[in-house]
Amino acid sequence: MTDSDFSDDEIFEKYRSRRINEIKHREVKEIENEQELIKLTMKDTMIVHFYKKEFVRCSIMNDTLIRICDKFKNIDFYKIEADKCLIVAEKLDIKALPFLGFFHKGFFVDSIVGFENIGENVLNENDLINFIKNSNIYK
Repeated sequence: MTDSDFSDDEIFEKYRSRRINEIKHREVKEIENEQELIKLTMKDTMIVHFYKKEFVRCSIMNDTLIRICDKFKNIDFYKIEADKCLIVAEKLDIKALPFLGFFHKGFFVDSIVGFENIGENVLNENDLINFIKNSNIYK
């Protein structure tokens, strides 16, 4: 069966249903390169997790972001390997991972380095949620 076998209403309903599922099941999307990162930060309200695969704390941060991203409908969540964006990492003065960069309409507005302010030695999910809610990303 092809799209031509369906009425416009059926096609629209399929599209609508797919979009609702995408919105309901938000995710942390992978950014593949620095150019894509720069392009996205210019328009989106987003949090970017700069990470390294081998770092345990980065895995913990990523798993936590996957669990909480549904709570923030107006924020897109992304991740990028820090080694793939060396110029941006230098401009943001990233010296420790994990690093969360908060961006709003092209501006870098806030950050979290490691688990600073969200549990220090052990990431506290509620502290992370509260940090995001109170961050400059909404201002």
